[in-house]
Amino acid sequence: MLLSLTPTHPPSGYYGPEKTRRGFSLVEVAIALGIVSFVLVALLGLLSTGMTAGKQSAEDVVVAVMAKTVFSDLRTNSYASLQNYSNSRYFQYAGGEVSTSNGAYFVCQVKTAAHASDPLSGLTDAGNAVRVTLNFSWPVGAATSNEEVFETTLARY
Repeated sequence: MLLSLTPTHPPSGYYGPEKTRRGFSLVEVAIALGIVSFVLVALLGLLSTGMTAGKQSAEDVVVAVMAKTVFSDLRTNSYASLQNYSNSRYFQYAGGEVSTSNGAYFVCQVKTAAHASDPLSGLTDAGNAVRVTLNFSWPVGAATSNEEVFETTLARY
């Protein structure tokens, strides 16, 4: 008996008429929809994180500008009026100052204290310097609020 290694094919039409494959099967469509939905859910999660980070960044910029404004205003005061100074200042969301807490988004607690001598920083005559602390918190009246603290030293010339 001879062993033949050539494949034998059934005669044409044995399995019925040849079908040409058109379109996708239901399994392929289901897998593609699963992949697309997984990617969309992941992107939506990143979107909310990005929006939160963007809002926090914008608030940080506004707070820094307000701190610069408050420090500039304090520098225009006389040195004697800065001794043991304590005040609250209110700001809108965009950074404009308002006179009361109504309509305010940010509150700034301004406090001054006599500065201690610090030979390392070169400040040896503390009687001519005042430490200013700005404590910003927002939103006004919230149970848990954001907080940012700025400090500087104002000196008498």
